[in-house]
Formats: sequence, structure tokens, C-alpha cells
Amino acid sequence: MAVAPNGDVYVSGADRVQYFTSTGSFLGKFGISGSCNGMFKNPRGLAFSPNGTRIYVADCNNFRVQYFRLSGVAVAPTSLGRVKALFK
Repeated sequence: MAVAPNGDVYVSGADRVQYFTSTGSFLGKFGISGSCNGMFKNPRGLAFSPNGTRIYVADCNNFRVQYFRLSGVAVAPTSLGRVKALFK
């Protein structure tokens, strides 16, 4: 779970990221199960860029980190090989 600079709350799980207002009202979701850009297998960690324009998602079972604009559109995942090499 992570809180955006505007106060919205982002939660990862079930192969997607959902986001809510600070009072708990559902705003939207992005991601489906899979291994292509914008897809997840067991997303676990979330973080925002320092300027708050991107959200980073640790996509555990795909061995990568993907980042997204706050609108939920995929920008670019890291390479599978690089992330695997870091955690061997």
C-alpha cells in the first residue's frame, strides 16, 4: 500500500493495483494477470517517484519493477534479466 501525494491510497494484490480516495471511495484499478507490460504476477510493493508523477510496482513473480503514470498507463518495466541478477 502507498499514499499518493494527492492523498489517494494505492493497494496492490490479486494481480492488479486498485486506488481509492483518502476516505475509502473506489476510484479505479489497473493491471491483469500476465507477464506483458502492464500485467502482474503477485504485485507486492508500491512507491511513488519523488515528484509524484509515477508509481512503481514490484511485480514479484515476473521478477521486475514496472512504473506507471498516475493514470495507470504503463510506461516501461525494467528488464527481467537485470532484476533477477540483483537478487541472486
